[in-house]
Amino acid sequence: MKILPFVIPAAAALLPQQNKYITPEIPEQKKDEEPVYQDATEEHAILLRKYEDSERFLRFAGHSSHRSHSSHRSHSSHRSGSTHYSHTSHTSGATGSGTTTTSPTKSASSNTAKVENTPVKKEVSLYHSTLSRDDEISLRWETHGFTSSAKISLYQDNKLINTFDGTSTTYFTIEDLKYSTSYKFQLKIVESEKAYWSNIVTAKTGEDPYKYDKKTLPVSIDELDKVSKQLVLSIENTIDISENEKLFISDFTSTTQKNALGRETASSVRKAFSSLNKYKILSASNVLDKKMKEASGTPDYHSAVEYGANVSADYVVYGEIVFSGTEQYKIKIKVINILEQNILTEKEALISKK
Repeated sequence: MKILPFVIPAAAALLPQQNKYITPEIPEQKKDEEPVYQDATEEHAILLRKYEDSERFLRFAGHSSHRSHSSHRSHSSHRSGSTHYSHTSHTSGATGSGTTTTSPTKSASSNTAKVENTPVKKEVSLYHSTLSRDDEISLRWETHGFTSSAKISLYQDNKLINTFDGTSTTYFTIEDLKYSTSYKFQLKIVESEKAYWSNIVTAKTGEDPYKYDKKTLPVSIDELDKVSKQLVLSIENTIDISENEKLFISDFTSTTQKNALGRETASSVRKAFSSLNKYKILSASNVLDKKMKEASGTPDYHSAVEYGANVSADYVVYGEIVFSGTEQYKIKIKVINILEQNILTEKEALISKK
């Protein structure tokens, strides 16, 4: 402080004068003698005691805080036969050449708390929604701690089925699944080249709404298999279909509830062609199977061609089973060449009602 050189002597003058502040007499210097110097150490100590008392006074008056001192003595010849003393206050308490430490360094302790950056915990939870239909499963998920740069992958039975950018999408429905079938699902989120996995969700599709009880069919299953095999052998003897050709057997049309008899007839015809071990029998996709069920089989030629093209078949077998009115049902079967889009043959057979 700039006023310190003036305040300290004034404050020291107000304090009681004790013997410890009396400066010893300086011997009189005689002419032609070497200059007599007062003991610098003792003089310095007196100055320091006055300074310390002055400092206590200032602290009492509320004018000073947080101070540490060190003193230096510099000897320079300003005038002939005179000695100059200087007292300097430093914040360092170190002692070096020509330096006298007057008091230990006082350092103010910081009251600022250290703030640590706690990493955000990243989590992803997967749930099965109850809004699913019979052949669908709906999923929803919740994420925490991820940014828009995250990449989400959805797995079904350990197979990747879809991906999403960012975390804005939180809902997805898997369609055209098999009825009464269980599936396992899991999410993987990748952010900054690190992967985070969700819990595994197991969900089951509903019952087939077109499911029927074979015991309620108007014909015997064994009799239906027998007649279907006879029809297939007749077709085999009529047209020349090369080996390994791809055949698709569509659902047949019937007037029974849920097209139960038409679907069962198609199943018997499918088994008869498979037993020949000559052709590659194609299966309907879940989407096509659902479409055929909703249409009650194959109602016409154009639908049969569409179904065959959907599965890349060479030939399509379709037909119908109808009640003949004489305690019998009539099975009509047709074979279409997809490439030429024409009917190769038509066959019929009767089956007794049970």
